[in-house]
Amino acid sequence: MTLDSIGPTKKAELKIVEKGKESARTVDYHDAKVTLEIGGKKIAVSPRVTIGYSGPKGGAIETARLNAYLTMQASELGLRSPAPDALINIRFGMNGTTQNQAPPKKKQKES
Repeated sequence: MTLDSIGPTKKAELKIVEKGKESARTVDYHDAKVTLEIGGKKIAVSPRVTIGYSGPKGGAIETARLNAYLTMQASELGLRSPAPDALINIRFGMNGTTQNQAPPKKKQKES
């Protein structure tokens, strides 16, 4: 996946159901241009992207999360099954951190 561009922040109101109760929630998102590479084939898509930041209370941002959401037809992905016109909901995400983390320790080989 290659994130080619990301647009300005927009807002969408979503209806959600929690514990049998319906409510509305406003979500900030961005329209994006993304290139997916699946099986050597490049596919241009336009997902909606949400971005979240977190860190300790009152502290600096330490983590950024990006999630992209889109719906495609199976045929657009080169799939024959399910039916070519079947809709497939796709979500992919990434996390990043500002923390310096030590690389994982290498396992010692047993002799």
